Amino acid sequence: MRQGLLAASVAVGLGVLREFMAAEVAEKAGSKGRHDPDRQAYRHGTEPATVPLGGRRVTVTKPRVRAADGSGEVRLDVWDAAQATDLLSEHMVAAMLGGVSTRNYAGVALEQVGDVASRSTTKSTVSARFVGATRARLDELRERSLAGRRWLVVYVDGFDFASQTMVGALGVDDSGAKVPLGVIQGTTENATVCRDLLAKAKDRGLDASEGLLFVLDGARALHAAVTSVFDGDPIAVQRCRRHKTENVVG
Repeated sequence: MRQGLLAASVAVGLGVLREFMAAEVAEKAGSKGRHDPDRQAYRHGTEPATVPLGGRRVTVTKPRVRAADGSGEVRLDVWDAAQATDLLSEHMVAAMLGGVSTRNYAGVALEQVGDVASRSTTKSTVSARFVGATRARLDELRERSLAGRRWLVVYVDGFDFASQTMVGALGVDDSGAKVPLGVIQGTTENATVCRDLLAKAKDRGLDASEGLLFVLDGARALHAAVTSVFDGDPIAVQRCRRHKTENVVG
């Protein structure tokens, strides 16, 4: 679950970073495909590179820009900032994906800084702008429809993420794909948290009408939440506590 959430956040973050770099390239070299005799720089292809993201270094395709007067490479402010800081740390992922109670988060991470590629280019401004854009994309990911798939298994468990206790749901469809269904701050002992997590997944299209296996830890609140939210559907609940397994068919 933890790895799946981090992978999803990094994928979204890479998309945002590509957009930021493309915007800065357009700001420095003009729109692609349009000849500008007064341009100060021009596009010079791409090169493979790595950037710290989500607590690791990931491979990206970095655009290159050269000065029109032949003076050499033009540096990208966004790229320099990305190299100097981990734009999407685990703490930020926890805040964006799990709705962590960070009271000052909106004021800090969603700083109003104007256009993407111009004006403020300090590392902290780029980082704040990046986090704000990524949060919006991750919100879309968390709210995406789950309908139209044949879900076979749902794993629900608690885990530690960026010093926070979280509850997450991971679904497996009939193609074998593992998909993060949702995550929320809390524990599997909290009945309200468990119900909210599963009810939101069901509202988004998690369908148990053809039968669905839930694999849970031994928490009674989590077991009660599954049977309550999916009451009347053909579900099978597998609970594990201290290496003992109990199967309950509802």
